[in-house]
Amino acid sequence: MKKRTFLALFMCVALLFITACGTNEEEPEDVPEDRVDQSEDSDEDSLEPSVVNNFSMETEESTYPSETDQLSVFITNNTDEDAYYGVEFRVDRRVDGEWEEVPFEEEMSFIQIAIDLPAGEQTEETIDLTLFEDYLEPGDYRIVKQVNGQEVYAPFSIE
Repeated sequence: MKKRTFLALFMCVALLFITACGTNEEEPEDVPEDRVDQSEDSDEDSLEPSVVNNFSMETEESTYPSETDQLSVFITNNTDEDAYYGVEFRVDRRVDGEWEEVPFEEEMSFIQIAIDLPAGEQTEETIDLTLFEDYLEPGDYRIVKQVNGQEVYAPFSIE
């Protein structure tokens, strides 16, 4: 009796082991065209908001006065899945046609949290421009953030 119970138990464990080690041979689904990474196709020199994998970010206004202390950016998730982003950001300035990072007034640290951006929704973030040395000089800038590991940016100008 003990031998049969042991044999049955051994067969069950062996069967579980064999099925757990099997492979899923389903064909991979095609990625819908609207989910293809568009970051390589986007024109980084453009002053248009970026759209990467249907995530976009834009500023409330396209032009701000040089005394501006803060601005709002709107991050949009145009996918059917929730996305995540953090509080970290940077500001780039266009100099001679190239984007250069604007240094913060002091060394910056950002808390590392994931903020939920539900599918099909938009959120507003306030960017504090007083964190940079003096006021931003007149020129072309962009706010850069990571959304689902993808870099998105919102261009704006300072007059």
